[in-house]
Amino acid sequence: MPTIPVDESGTVVYYEDSGEPEGSHTYLTVVLIHGILFHGAIFKNLIPHAAANNLRLIRVNQRDYPGSTPYSAQELETIASNDFERRAVLLQTIGNQLSTLVVNLAKELHLPPISIVGSKRSGGVALSTWSMGNCLALAMLSNASSLPAQVRQDVAKYMRTLVMLDPVAGTTMGGTPSQGTYHPFRDPTLPIQERVDRAQFWLSFYFTKVVDLESVTTEVLESRVAQHEQLGLLQASSAKTPTLLRMSSAELESAKDRAALLRSSLPLLRSNSENFRLNFEKALFDTDGVLPSVNVVVAWCDETMGDAVFAAKIIHDRLKAEQPAGKVRRNIEMYRLEGMNHFPHCDFPEKVIEMFTNAL
Repeated sequence: MPTIPVDESGTVVYYEDSGEPEGSHTYLTVVLIHGILFHGAIFKNLIPHAAANNLRLIRVNQRDYPGSTPYSAQELETIASNDFERRAVLLQTIGNQLSTLVVNLAKELHLPPISIVGSKRSGGVALSTWSMGNCLALAMLSNASSLPAQVRQDVAKYMRTLVMLDPVAGTTMGGTPSQGTYHPFRDPTLPIQERVDRAQFWLSFYFTKVVDLESVTTEVLESRVAQHEQLGLLQASSAKTPTLLRMSSAELESAKDRAALLRSSLPLLRSNSENFRLNFEKALFDTDGVLPSVNVVVAWCDETMGDAVFAAKIIHDRLKAEQPAGKVRRNIEMYRLEGMNHFPHCDFPEKVIEMFTNAL
């Protein structure tokens, strides 16, 4: 199993590599980081489209997921603790490990660095973080100033873009989701095991389309319904049948790790709201000019769950607001993935690949 070190203490993460596009030396490498429950195998539908689009795709399993170093007992205790400072230090460590991952993959696999062809950038690495994975990417950017100078220089040499694929309010930027929006993980009437059972399918519902973020209000988010329930569609052939209900049990099991979700992912999300908020601010809107050439694309799905729409709305509104004097904002673009739920890479791999090639 291929692994790559992410620190000097023997911590490694597992990855799978689509390989170098034949005959290309200026291809873009996209490093894919999953969210909770589902690991890197959830991106498998993207792989057949990589080489023809001059892309190299590397699927990475987060810490504690199959093939990657588990969190230690001490780290798990920190994740679950009430100690803000200890949790902040651990998030910084996780973010710095992500920086080291990018650099070590680039060196180990001889990835082409960023180059300028005409007026466009080619080569380099785009880090694409999905759902909960976005909080790790923001920890990476917000703590980049703490990296050794050489590592920071190497990150700047290779990493050109962060793609925030359907980020989620609360788990991405701290704070709380929009009042009134439902999520099985927050349902107090359900025991934890049933919350997980229900959430894995609910996350892949197609909800009422959001036409534009400008019109999003609490009332709009509360009124959205699952389209397959509204239309009475549950056939496997229906485009609006939830993604995971169209997958076989074998496919589902091959792409998820329930134990890792309960052991580390959920505790990490529940205990770090304020740390996530601070990382969000520093990574995107108060950067101190660190890694200024790393751009951000916020790819939001217009039929995704309410928490993700709300996250896109927050970023949209921040971009419209006047930037406070003395604060350096990162270059951020919004990219709407039309007709897509929270699993665009499963149902619309060609459209996600198109986003990688056109928006980056």
